[in-house]
This record gives sequence, structure tokens and C-alpha cells, in this order.
Amino acid sequence: MTQPTQPIQPPAPTGVTTQVIQEQFSPTLPPHFLLANTVSGALLLSKHVWLSAELGIADHLAQGPRHIDELAAATATHAGSLYRVLRALASMGIFAMDEKQVFRNNPLSEYLRSDAPNSMRSYVRYFGGPWISEVYSRSIESVKTGKPVHELIDHANVFEVLSKKPELGRLFTEAMTGLAPFPDFALLKSYDFAGVRTLVDVAGGQGTLLAKILQAHPGLQGTLFDLPSVIQQARELGLLKEQERAGRAELVGGSFFEALPPGRDAYLFKQICHNWSDEDVVRMLKVARTAAGGPGKKLLILEMIIDPSPDKGMVSKVTDMIMLVQFGGRERTPQEFGALFEAAGFKLNRTIPTPTPYAIVEGVSV
Repeated sequence: MTQPTQPIQPPAPTGVTTQVIQEQFSPTLPPHFLLANTVSGALLLSKHVWLSAELGIADHLAQGPRHIDELAAATATHAGSLYRVLRALASMGIFAMDEKQVFRNNPLSEYLRSDAPNSMRSYVRYFGGPWISEVYSRSIESVKTGKPVHELIDHANVFEVLSKKPELGRLFTEAMTGLAPFPDFALLKSYDFAGVRTLVDVAGGQGTLLAKILQAHPGLQGTLFDLPSVIQQARELGLLKEQERAGRAELVGGSFFEALPPGRDAYLFKQICHNWSDEDVVRMLKVARTAAGGPGKKLLILEMIIDPSPDKGMVSKVTDMIMLVQFGGRERTPQEFGALFEAAGFKLNRTIPTPTPYAIVEGVSV
């Protein structure tokens, strides 16, 4: 497969998919039909996209258009049935087709290519796959108990479960990696790191975000902190190798529930807190407060923020349900973060909006 020569640009908001969805879910439809489409339309669309990702259709189209018979042969599927799946997706603006049953990639389906910048193939395969479907089939148990499904059926948190399912764990890691550039962009676009000379990227994975921060801020020194196994992966990947040689980066293994590198100017938690309960977040922030030492050190939380308005913030509120059912965590309002900060020895300084659903919640040690 060839690498795209340029980063893929998202389609304009007036694209076919948006138009069709607006037509299908328009409030002008009869209420009973709107309710039916809300359930069946979203479910069937997600399963169709999952099917195409699982079969690698976008990868098979990377070299150019192909007839449905060629695609069926390449994917060991029934041509007539595969045609019906891809026809439905094309009607929603994912893939394109002509009257001769020839399909090609379009700006949305390009994101389903394995080699695409910001590829969503692993994300779709993980969240659209049978394992997550099974988890969400028992979501009513989370609603009744307030506990994540894994704690109820596996007696373990999701990360412990994934560690015992290597293939699924790898898929989850790839899914999160594909999604990462969006919140990374939010932080880099909206936070200037004024007054920060030393930074710890807590649970920073393989160092993708920290490498971008150090590149954008030449006077800053950074520490990548994560579990020892993840730090080993980061060393093998080598995104921070040059900065490490220059003395601008270090890689440290450990647990954020036990200890963090001490005495830094700022501690960054990117999409970490929403995975955990309030009690666990206070635990990890107290560890950060101990590491910070004196007052005036910065705590940076990059998360989706819940808008308390009843009719706003759908993305964060839907994501909040993922955190409930799968992780036992939650998305939070700035005020809820303020209460957690206070319990851990920080105070809420400000909330910085970004051009995305994410926001930067800044605290300072007291």
C-alpha cells in the first residue's frame, strides 16, 4: 500500500454524510420515526463501518478503484452481500461508487486505511467489534450499580482485562494512538506553556505528544512517565531519542499512583483522569502534589469538559457513558475538577477552551 503524500483533510461539514444524517434524524420527522431511526440507524451504520474496517476494504482500494467482484475475491466474501454493505456506506458518504459497481475511497473512507495519517481503522475495529458490543449489552448493570461492566463480570478494571487479551490490548492501543492527534492539536494550539521550564507528561505513552511539545518549545525540558513496559516501547520507537541525547528529555517508568518525578514546573495528565473514579483521581493528584513540592506548580488536565447546559456538549456527554460502562470513570465539569483539585492540594486556576471538544483545566499547587 502506498503512503498518502499529504495528511488527510476531514471532509467539509456540508458533506454527504452530514446531509444524510440530518435528513434521517431531523426533528421535523414524526417522533416515532425519529426515535426508531435514532436506534436502528446509528447501530446499523456503525456495524457496516466495522465490517468494512475488519475486511480492510479501504486498504484494498488504496491503489485505486476496484469492482465489487475484485473486492469480494480479495476479502473472501460473497460479492452480492458485500455490495449491499458498501452500497449502504456509500449512501452515507463513506466510500464512493458508480453505476457499474466500482468502488473507490473518498475523504471519509481514507481514514479507514491502515497506513493513513490519523487512521481510524483500529478505533473502528475496537469500538465496533463484538467484544465492546458484549460489554454494552450489559450496560444496564452499570446504570443500576454505578460500576463498570468489567468490574461486575471480570472483577477487574478494563486495563487488567486488556492485559490478559494481548490481541485486543494491541487493538485498543492502536485505537487510542489513532485518536491522539486530535487532543494533541487542542493542547498545542491553545496552551503557550509560559513559565514552564520542566514538564512531566504523565502516562504519556510512547512520547508522541511530548515530542511535539519539545519541538514547539525549544527552551522546555520534558519527562515522559509511564509504566515500565510502555517506557520500553517508547525507547524502541525512539520519538524522543534526539531530545534525550540533547539532555532535553528523559524517560522514566513507574506508577502514577505511587510516585512521580519530583520538582518539575508542570505535570500534564492528558485524557487520564476520565478513566478513573473521583477517589482514584484524588489519589493520583495527591501523588502529583507531593512531587510538585512547593506552591505555584502547575497541574494541566486535558480532557473533554461537560457543559452543564441541557442542550449542549453532546460529544462529551456520550463519551461520558463510555467512561461509565467500560472504565468506571467519567467526564467532568470544570467545577467538578475544582473540587478534586482542592482535595489533592491544588486550586483551579482557569479553564482554557480549544477549537475542539477538549479543554485544558489548569490548576496550581497551594
